[in-house]
Amino acid sequence: MTRTTTYSLVGVAALVLLAGFLLLRPVPLAAANTYYVSTSGNDANPCDATGVTSRQHVSLGIHCLNSGDTLIVRNGTYNTADDRINGDYQANHSRNFASGTSDTNRTTIRCESHLGCTLAPPDGTPNVDTGNKGIAIPSNQNWITISDFVLDGTLSIKSIAGTGADAGGIAGNASHIVISNNEIKNAWGFAVVTGSGTDNHLDGNSIHDNTGPVLPACGGQCGYGVYTGVSELTINNNDFYNNGCYAIHNYGGNQDFNSAPRIISNNKFHNNGLLGCDEIRMNNGGATFFNNLFYDHPTSNSGNAVNSRNCNTRYYNNTFYNIPGTAIDYFPCGVGGGGQLTEIRNNVFVTIGTAIFIDGTTPSMSTIQQNLCSTPPDPGNPVQQTCFIQSTAAAELVNPTTDFHLKAGALARVVNGANGVNLTNSSFCGSSSPPCTIDKGGVGRPNAAWDLGAYQFSGSPPPPNITPLDDFVYSIGADLDTLNGGSQWLGPWVKTSGLMTIQAAPSGSFSGGNAARSQGAAGSNVLYQRQMQAMDTIAIPTALTWQMRSSINNLNGYTQVSFGNSASGLGNGAVRMWADGHLKACQGMGAADLDLGAYNANQWYRIDIELNAAAQAGKYRVIVDLGTPSAWMNMCETTATPDRFYLVDYSTNTHDFWVDTIGARATMLAFTTEPPASTATGATFAANASVTYSNGQTPVPGRTDSITLSVCPSTPIATLTAASGLTKAAVNGTASWTDLVLTQSAGAVGVLLCAHTGTTGIADGESTGVDVTAGPPPLTELAAPARIRARTR
Repeated sequence: MTRTTTYSLVGVAALVLLAGFLLLRPVPLAAANTYYVSTSGNDANPCDATGVTSRQHVSLGIHCLNSGDTLIVRNGTYNTADDRINGDYQANHSRNFASGTSDTNRTTIRCESHLGCTLAPPDGTPNVDTGNKGIAIPSNQNWITISDFVLDGTLSIKSIAGTGADAGGIAGNASHIVISNNEIKNAWGFAVVTGSGTDNHLDGNSIHDNTGPVLPACGGQCGYGVYTGVSELTINNNDFYNNGCYAIHNYGGNQDFNSAPRIISNNKFHNNGLLGCDEIRMNNGGATFFNNLFYDHPTSNSGNAVNSRNCNTRYYNNTFYNIPGTAIDYFPCGVGGGGQLTEIRNNVFVTIGTAIFIDGTTPSMSTIQQNLCSTPPDPGNPVQQTCFIQSTAAAELVNPTTDFHLKAGALARVVNGANGVNLTNSSFCGSSSPPCTIDKGGVGRPNAAWDLGAYQFSGSPPPPNITPLDDFVYSIGADLDTLNGGSQWLGPWVKTSGLMTIQAAPSGSFSGGNAARSQGAAGSNVLYQRQMQAMDTIAIPTALTWQMRSSINNLNGYTQVSFGNSASGLGNGAVRMWADGHLKACQGMGAADLDLGAYNANQWYRIDIELNAAAQAGKYRVIVDLGTPSAWMNMCETTATPDRFYLVDYSTNTHDFWVDTIGARATMLAFTTEPPASTATGATFAANASVTYSNGQTPVPGRTDSITLSVCPSTPIATLTAASGLTKAAVNGTASWTDLVLTQSAGAVGVLLCAHTGTTGIADGESTGVDVTAGPPPLTELAAPARIRARTR
């Protein structure tokens, strides 16, 4: 996100909730409807909830909405004056702008695919504020969600989004507004402005390159990310970078923590303040910062990461790295203000000019506990009380330039000497949303001493370029959100919107157990994501793999599995089950799409993604069901390092979308051709043993593991031989024998064969029982009960 300054507001914002107005509205329908806008639509079309026809411009599409309805904007670029999401513009043209009524009856305006739509309405003369904001939500308009757009101010939009009456955005007392998963860029004034409403959210946005002209040309208010007043606002999981001035500027008077709380959590702030500003400027209190990363402030600017001009501010478990000026510069309570405690606890400050600078004598109302710094305390400054542990970035962080997780030996860890304050039952962390008892990566913090910084240590991160694995071994019915199974991930599944649950997998799943399922319906908007280790130097063979399936092949939208870059929020590659019944790569994502062929309803498809950073930089290719690889194609939206995995369901008609066996790896040996139920002693028989997926049925192509057969221990005694040898190399996952012989002159009942390989991670296989008959008369004995090897999911 961008930053704000202390200059007076001149009325500039991109996402804005503007002054209230009354609109004549059509009679509400009994149930919520979904309407569409597309670049090939026609504004003369009626409001059509069937999706057969669409309107051409966003403003005319909004006019169709009643409370709780959804407008889906088809992928494309919309750059006319009629492509605003703007309350005043609607009113001036006698068009409706419907408010929602509750969290379960939101009015939603979204792009059909993440960042597939660019809204860039013109704003008149460059660098002149004409009042024509790109997005403006009026006062008294509530429960509105705007998501998944590229909001581009290139065409002279001084402000793009926000909530401020005189600036555009979310104005006055507009409340319960969610601006999520957008890319907001190229505003020359304020990118986002917020006013005094309650329960407003900026979630998962990328707010960057809002630089503006030189300061005199815009009255000193250029390149702000968020400009916010005294409002109840949550800024969570956003990425602010390359903004000319402040990432966030909080203006207004002082207030306590709880009367109108501002939560700034799980964000990244880096390379902001290009025009000489701090990363964040807080002119009033009442804010809580936790799980944020502040890093790489411009070296040409000795400004601060956070400059707080008032008290009542809390800083919990943030990580600051490479800040040439001061990380936190603040007036404590009793100096230039008054009120509740200022708290600075459990933070990491490494490669910092000054960790904490207190303007004035440290009053007793400031609480500074258990922080780690890379510089020794200065005895001549009250900062001497702020750093309880001294260490360096190299000693503490996995990779100070790219990975801010703690090393196993980090002094910021409790086991190595830190004694981070346990805030589990504190007045804030005990009930905050999002919770500060969960770290930035989704790892839960204990009800005991906490590690310092944004990340709780949860084991050394997996090495780069390792395929992440998840067979969805979770409880039936559970929401996938926060689940943390599988391996080679950096955190749990995180829900952005919608619902995906764990259900028994349909037949054909490699896991043979459970899978993740979403069920589309009107207003469906499902997005889950999970952080994985970076894949920056990987080469063939397969980098990523999964299974996907849809119950229908005429989706009203699409379903998708994709991988992308967490810093930019953009997608590297995707495979979509498209509305036309075809699998598509990069469809609607800004790059040339590739048709991978038709898909059938209720059929699993295995998807393999190949990367080759050395020979095919910035490209990937797709293999469907182990067929011929596609041509190498350009990555969809970004060539930045892939480090995040996404599950998406943006189809509005009823269906089941399934995903399973991410990583689709070999897990066990199994007898894919069982030995006979009965054989005579000394007679030959056949059997096949295979390296399989975890369903114990499907051989893994390409595997050449060495497989050895033997009689299992603790079964009736018999001798197993084969003229061709009992050890063979698998061919495409399977080793075959036609000359096996069991010898037991007295006969035996229920002999079990075992298959073994020395390959790490591959469990032994066990056959069904074989009765060995001797020459007449056959030996009779009490049959041993059949033994079943059960796999628990």
